Amino acid sequence: MNLSDLEGKAAEIVRCYEYPKAAMLPILWLVQQNQGYISPEAEAWVGSLLGVSISHVREVVSFYNMFHTKPVGRRELRVCTSLPCVLRGAEDLLERIKESLKISPGIEKLIAVAAGLRNAGNASPLRSPGRCCRKAA
Repeated sequence: MNLSDLEGKAAEIVRCYEYPKAAMLPILWLVQQNQGYISPEAEAWVGSLLGVSISHVREVVSFYNMFHTKPVGRRELRVCTSLPCVLRGAEDLLERIKESLKISPGIEKLIAVAAGLRNAGNASPLRSPGRCCRKAA
């Protein structure tokens, strides 16, 4: 899919916000959903669409670990390594995943597993303020 194919949907998103710059995250999500990652060309496109610099878009993309700047596999496994999750057994879970799937995460690597996996994409580990550790109601 081409970025120009997304212009209609992007314009619709921008209209939902008082300030165009506020639509940056939803538009970045739109790009990633359609292309699989945020390319430098997409960063420039988003910047011109919202009237912000490419460097500002790049800062946002690099700040949030949910955005990918390179193609990744179809599926990702993320294990939270925040203190509450570690206390609830995240390290044991990560060890079982590593053993059973014969993969290993690095400090800057996501574990991506899928049939037909292309590559394992890079990002910071998922951090959470303990929300993932809450018991279901």
